[in-house]
Amino acid sequence: MISLKKEKRSYCIVTDATADLTPEEVKKHNIRVIPMIFTIAEKEYEHNPDWSNMPYEKFYWLAKTEKIFTSQIPPAQFENVFRECLETHDDILFLCFSSGISGTFHSSQLARDAVQTQFPDRKIYVVDTKTTSVGLGSLTIQAAELRAAGHSIDAVHAKILETVPRLALWFTVRDISGLQRSGRCTSLEASVGNALNRKPVLYVNENGKLKKAKTVRGQERAFDEIVEKIARLATTSPNEQTIQIANGDFQEAVNYLARHIKGRWPSCRIKIVKVSPIVGSHTGAGVVGVLFEGTKTVDAPIDFMNC
Repeated sequence: MISLKKEKRSYCIVTDATADLTPEEVKKHNIRVIPMIFTIAEKEYEHNPDWSNMPYEKFYWLAKTEKIFTSQIPPAQFENVFRECLETHDDILFLCFSSGISGTFHSSQLARDAVQTQFPDRKIYVVDTKTTSVGLGSLTIQAAELRAAGHSIDAVHAKILETVPRLALWFTVRDISGLQRSGRCTSLEASVGNALNRKPVLYVNENGKLKKAKTVRGQERAFDEIVEKIARLATTSPNEQTIQIANGDFQEAVNYLARHIKGRWPSCRIKIVKVSPIVGSHTGAGVVGVLFEGTKTVDAPIDFMNC
């Protein structure tokens, strides 16, 4: 285990908009969130924690039919943010969403290297969290809480790296067509899957990549599979955890999962998080995920068409 040491040196905690933090969380924990761009019908929108440029309901209504594109944060934007942070803080801890999903982490490394040459005595840590949405948000809040408790940037950086492999993120979707529009599966897979009421059970693996574990017939079976993953893979008792449910316009699934999780582990805490357009653009409307403390080691993924 990492031994946390305290010091007074100041540092800025930064993350990107896929962390799915609320404005209240950003303010409470003094976190800098870098906005991200998505495009619908050739029009660009900037997503921030307050959803001011496109409300949650409108985005997921459009996501049911529209093909949505996202853009990674360019190195120049990272450089500007890092320089601004170093004007008010000694050092920077940046938590980025998975390199297995986007090239954003690589862009942050390029920016870090460029800024570091101008500020050689400052610390600029960039962390590939190998997760996104509720996973990234959870790590960012953890880092901020440790900072508030007086722990050094080195100790917090080490603690986050220790925690990354311990977060398990599992999810499913209501309609496979959303995965097809984002290129996550073929039109044939989507057509067959929808016709036969097949629902994929997906997860983020140890390399931060999206993988299909299996498909099942019927939505409730997909939810039940996810609950069973909590039972099988949790490394501490779910009764002692905060289990987070990510909601991408799938309230019925959230209600179902919350009810069954609490029914099985009555003492666990449940937190509901809205899924951002940056993540929702890759899944379509009707995505629901569950984050818990657990191992990412699972059985070999099953080919979608062979389920």
